[in-house]
Amino acid sequence: MITWGYIAGFLDGDGWITVSKNKHASTKRYVIGLTQSKHELIAMRKIFRFIKRHGIRATFLERGTFKSTTPMLNIHVKHQKSVVKFIKFVMPFLLIKINKARECLSYTESRLKQRGVGLLDLKNRKKKYWKESEIKLLLKLQSQYNSNKTIGNILGRSSNSVAHKLLREGIIRSHRFPVNLPRCS
Repeated sequence: MITWGYIAGFLDGDGWITVSKNKHASTKRYVIGLTQSKHELIAMRKIFRFIKRHGIRATFLERGTFKSTTPMLNIHVKHQKSVVKFIKFVMPFLLIKINKARECLSYTESRLKQRGVGLLDLKNRKKKYWKESEIKLLLKLQSQYNSNKTIGNILGRSSNSVAHKLLREGIIRSHRFPVNLPRCS
């Protein structure tokens, strides 16, 4: 049976908490990984499913090694909210990597607060509906060839929200010019 204590032991033994720096950004991000040989595929799949069931975004991948011919399996937790969740779940059981986990948790939580990102589930957010005046401004800004990011900043919305609304309005944007489609009702 998989438990957070088991996963903490796994992290202490065959896992890692490391800093990943983006070459285009000046900030660092923490990444958590669990590694095992391909012979332990069933156990790694169980761990991966357990982590996902607890709302943690993770990736499961196979990689080769330079030192041996045995392929390795990795579970990576990179999404910063998921890193915080994961650390909070395993921290009571960690022995060896406890200091690194505390450092990771402290830094990641402070970065999320600086960015104004709450640690609540995004599903619990209230939906922000588009007003008719916003749609008119959206269409006007789009016709002036503004980027979705620029439009989003002006309207106080994400670039994804802008892109989805434009698509629902029948406008597909390409990198060269927008294409107007007949509006669907």
